[in-house]
Amino acid sequence: MQRSAPIRKLKRYTNLPVLLHLLQTRTLTALNPSTWPDQNDTTYLRRYKATHPQVKGLFVLCMTEAADTFHHWNVYANGPSGVKIEFDPAGFQTWLSNTKVSSRLERVQYKRIDEIEEAARDQNSLPFLKPIPSPKSVTLKGLREVRKVVVYHNDNSKPGVSA
Repeated sequence: MQRSAPIRKLKRYTNLPVLLHLLQTRTLTALNPSTWPDQNDTTYLRRYKATHPQVKGLFVLCMTEAADTFHHWNVYANGPSGVKIEFDPAGFQTWLSNTKVSSRLERVQYKRIDEIEEAARDQNSLPFLKPIPSPKSVTLKGLREVRKVVVYHNDNSKPGVSA
């Protein structure tokens, strides 16, 4: 079950060029999930787009509310230019509400394979579902991922979000 407590921390692990771009342009770039190396993560994002024909573009920015982990630094901010950007969650939500894009910021719901299809019946939760291979896969749950999902309804939109 999804926790209803407010998000208290919001962090993005990335690299210095992305941070410099953010500071210079005041934009965050959400990525097309079809470019992600781990296609396991994209199953329910693809299903959401397929069941919403009015959605022309679906882009995602992954963040976390978890404490620092080796995984975050190694996978998302690897190398000498790795950085962690911390956002005030309330300020971030306010910033998003002032943008011209349709977006949602929610926690990812980690579900076992035997649970996920039940959760997927709610089509609005599809972009925030992530399968875990077995009950022993607590590592994924520890990542405490938060996704900003940006939806475009025309073909001429770009995945940047600015305010």
